[in-house]
Amino acid sequence: MRVLKLAMAQLNFEVGAISANVTKIEKAVAEARNLGSEMVIFPELSITGYPPEDLVLKPRFVQANLDALAEVTAMTKDIAVVIGFVDRSDDLYNAAAFISDAKIQAVFHKQILPNYGVFDELRYFRPGRKEPLVMLFGDVRIGVTICEDIWSPYGPMAAYSAGQVDVIVNINASPFAQGKQLQREKMLSTRAADGSLSLAYVNMVGGQDELVFDGSSVVFNHFGEMIGSCGRFSEEVCSFDLYLPERFRKRLVDPRGNDRYEPSRLSETRVVRSEPQPSDTRSESYHLYDSKRHVIRPLIFHAQVSQDSERGYLAPLPSRVDLGYFDASESYPAIVLGTRDYVEKNGFKSVMVGVSGGVDSALVLTVAVDALGASRVQAIGMPTRYSSSSSVSDGMDICKNLGVSLEIVSVDDVFQSYLDLLESHLGQLPGGTTEENLQSRVRGTLLMALSNFRGALVLTTGNKSELATGYSTLYGDTAGGYAVIKDVPKTHVYELCNYRNQIAGFDLVPKAVLSKAPSAELRPDQRDDQSLPSYDVLDPILYRLIDLDMARSEVISLGYDAEAVEQAASLIDRSEYKRRQSPPGVRLTTKGFGKDRRFPITNGFR
Repeated sequence: MRVLKLAMAQLNFEVGAISANVTKIEKAVAEARNLGSEMVIFPELSITGYPPEDLVLKPRFVQANLDALAEVTAMTKDIAVVIGFVDRSDDLYNAAAFISDAKIQAVFHKQILPNYGVFDELRYFRPGRKEPLVMLFGDVRIGVTICEDIWSPYGPMAAYSAGQVDVIVNINASPFAQGKQLQREKMLSTRAADGSLSLAYVNMVGGQDELVFDGSSVVFNHFGEMIGSCGRFSEEVCSFDLYLPERFRKRLVDPRGNDRYEPSRLSETRVVRSEPQPSDTRSESYHLYDSKRHVIRPLIFHAQVSQDSERGYLAPLPSRVDLGYFDASESYPAIVLGTRDYVEKNGFKSVMVGVSGGVDSALVLTVAVDALGASRVQAIGMPTRYSSSSSVSDGMDICKNLGVSLEIVSVDDVFQSYLDLLESHLGQLPGGTTEENLQSRVRGTLLMALSNFRGALVLTTGNKSELATGYSTLYGDTAGGYAVIKDVPKTHVYELCNYRNQIAGFDLVPKAVLSKAPSAELRPDQRDDQSLPSYDVLDPILYRLIDLDMARSEVISLGYDAEAVEQAASLIDRSEYKRRQSPPGVRLTTKGFGKDRRFPITNGFR
């Protein structure tokens, strides 16, 4: 059998940081040499970062990306490179360059441009011509594809699968979503087996605004068997030996698709295949999670939600069929990575969290410490007359467990001064929602003032259930720079806390926090379920109305409480204007409140 020594560089590239990205590429090329690889492949749009969005409308940016490609080309005297960049010819293209011998041997333009969910590629790029790119690398035929091209069996894969290609190189910037990895691996296995070819899938890793890229790069052999993989949520340069059977065996023994294309239909570019030469210098290793940051390793446990009412308020939870796919071991490291990269790539030295003693702020504080280390996290407690003593002590306990000092700043006097001012102006105390929201806005003002003075980014603590229903205060608890759990339903907040406790081996998030009824504590004896259906009822309804786009009548027909469905749907419709003003946050689902879901604010449809 022939052997191809292939490396995959699963790296964290920053959008717009072209010079820094080239430096990272250079180190990875050196590492691939040291591993004895003949070829190294990089993710989609590695040079620019993904997604570059409207940066590609700037001619200077596109030119800088092409200049950087020339720098990368000079690195390839003894190793081949496949890398993503923005190509400019008659138009702009999402492109992959095949480079060897310090020369761009060929360029492939992405043919299938996604334009759904978080993707807007048709806004920026023209689809490539319907022609496959086959590189004859020594005696190995290599087909090149970019991300979406491989998902459809009728795009370039139809030609590649006709028995004329040995290896498919697929470069990606595929964002994380819950359950996506399993779906992705099933698809890749099918493409490899149907084409009787090896398949190397390299994905980006890291956070970019609301998106998180999970890496999870994989290699499949011609039987559709996974023979190797890189880690999840970590930077790695991985090397694999691909053992390749003779191509004619597919024609002789495998009937799948071998009559679709004649060999003449595939044009090919011949490239000299040189022996890999070890480098004199080793590049630094790529590891996202390290002991200095005290960040947990993902995939240690699979979360098991406690069915003991003493362990959690919401026990038992709705089934996962009701709430969609969720695995805390996937989602928790994604939230940590997304938070860390947003903070660091935007140049913040520290973050600030308003700690109430409730479960949401406890989870956000824990994520912040795991992402950045306790020394870079500030916790601020802001009690008023309605804050229970137990909530204050619970906030102290979670901070103690995480090694974070808690600053207590009573805002009751400020709150009272506002009440006095309003009473003198209105002739009566405002009461009701006005008084409740006023407390939240006093807290938001204090946090933002401290943020301005200290240069710390405020992390908001609202969850998806609250954002969906508008159960939040504009310019109060929505005040901040990044919304860590904005795509986490309330019921899943508890799962994530239990998961993190399992990793810690003790109740890092105290039992008292998990067992008490959710409350904003803005009036005496307040509970969330006085304003909303209980979350075990509400969250399955929200999932159907938002993630599945079901009508109210359809949800009611499934047996859900009609009054709860009507209330939830009305709150969703009325709260769009609030969501438009909320900060960005980590996307975990395919219907997060961000680019995934774009509803008009002024909307008469019910």
